[in-house]
Amino acid sequence: MNYVIEKERKVPVSWRSDVIVAGGGVAGVAAAIAAARQGAKVLLIERYGQLGGMATGGLITVLLGYERYEFGLNKEIGEEILNQKAAVLEVQATREWVEDMGYTSIKRIKFDGEQMKYLLERMLVDEGVELLYHTYISKAIVEGGEVRGVILESKAGRQAALGKIVIDATGDGDVFATAGAQYETEEHPWGLGLGHRFGGVDIDRAMKYMKDDVKRYAALMDQLEKKIGVRYHWSPSARRGITLCMGPRLYNFNVLDPRDSTRLEIRGKEIAMKALEFLRENVPGFEDAFIVEFAPQFGIRVTRRLVGEYILSTEEVKSGARFDDAVVRSIYDVPYGCFVPKEIDGLLVAGRCISMAPGADELRLIGPCIATGEAAGVAAALSVKHGVKPRALDIDVLQEALQGKTLPKAEVAAAMRV
Repeated sequence: MNYVIEKERKVPVSWRSDVIVAGGGVAGVAAAIAAARQGAKVLLIERYGQLGGMATGGLITVLLGYERYEFGLNKEIGEEILNQKAAVLEVQATREWVEDMGYTSIKRIKFDGEQMKYLLERMLVDEGVELLYHTYISKAIVEGGEVRGVILESKAGRQAALGKIVIDATGDGDVFATAGAQYETEEHPWGLGLGHRFGGVDIDRAMKYMKDDVKRYAALMDQLEKKIGVRYHWSPSARRGITLCMGPRLYNFNVLDPRDSTRLEIRGKEIAMKALEFLRENVPGFEDAFIVEFAPQFGIRVTRRLVGEYILSTEEVKSGARFDDAVVRSIYDVPYGCFVPKEIDGLLVAGRCISMAPGADELRLIGPCIATGEAAGVAAALSVKHGVKPRALDIDVLQEALQGKTLPKAEVAAAMRV
């Protein structure tokens, strides 16, 4: 027998809300906060018991390009994590484009992921967002070409949540994929990784050893690469005595398949522990090192990407393109069409799975994800308020609401392009 047939069943509607946000990564958190501040009743659904997604659970604990998103919720979150002494601000003089990543940073904030989880949670609670942890989104509820809500799975069984607008901030496009929206998939040229942290490290001593003889250290890393099969890199984290590895680049794993995901978990842990053993034996400062944490989430750069009303190209990002329907502005614009699926109504998309071409990787970074989440949240709340589908929302009304948030004043945007 190759399949089973499920019996028809009634699924209880356990939640009703104006705006449902699927996914509690930084894009989802920003969307929920922004929608709530516009007066919407908001439900945020997250599969783990923590917020932040890749930024915390994936141990991608660096807010890159802070200087070009230093407004709206990016500024609010950045300033607060610094005020809590759980982050450091790093500054360099120049910015350049790196293929398969985007722009480097003039300012970046390296933060502690655990403190960030708590900060994001408090922000949601303070705004009155209903938060639902430990819950998987099984599929979108679609009627007449419009998303009406989502089917949920948890230890409480199968339940439904209905909303006037749904925001897909899952990163993998779980809602729009099951809703029947057009999308594409790809494997990123940098692959995947399982981040981890080592504690008990004398960082200053290890960094001195690394910098005193670059060739000697490179030769050591060549030995380690032969041992584990991938190039290994570590850096100081935001906490004293703790290193961070965002995960060596691993390929040919489909994280949309649980069998591949399991293999990736096993391989990632094996690499980390072999690297730890090698560093203890060969690099001064690592003698007493120990594993602090394996990331509970993979470092995923891209899986599904929406095919929306507009597909933003890499060339437009690199050249600083401007759009009349911009809803995010930095050294380039992100038009509203990137958030809106073709044909499917009642749905907006935020975060790394918005509509963009392969190579437009700047948009998958934490800063842009916060900004696109904030824009989607405001758009969803205004659509509810005005009783219109997101694609029919007046762009002038939306842009006016976004002024000072994801749309800084023209002179600020011009300065960011320098």
